[in-house]
Amino acid sequence: MISVVIPTYNNAEVLSKSLMTWAGQTMTTAEYEVLVVDNNSKDNTADVIKDFTTQYRNIQYLLETKPGATHA
Repeated sequence: MISVVIPTYNNAEVLSKSLMTWAGQTMTTAEYEVLVVDNNSKDNTADVIKDFTTQYRNIQYLLETKPGATHA
């Protein structure tokens, strides 16, 4: 299995495009997972991720409230 980890902060538009790319992979959803680590974004990042997590079981949302890339 492949695990893709995407840390993000206030990047909803770019994140949406990235998740659309990952959702369109030719691999089965059992072959890979996408973990999106939201570093306490203030934009609509959480809403974007929720749209994908309801449609794709292999895309997951994690919230990290401590600021900084090392925490995410």
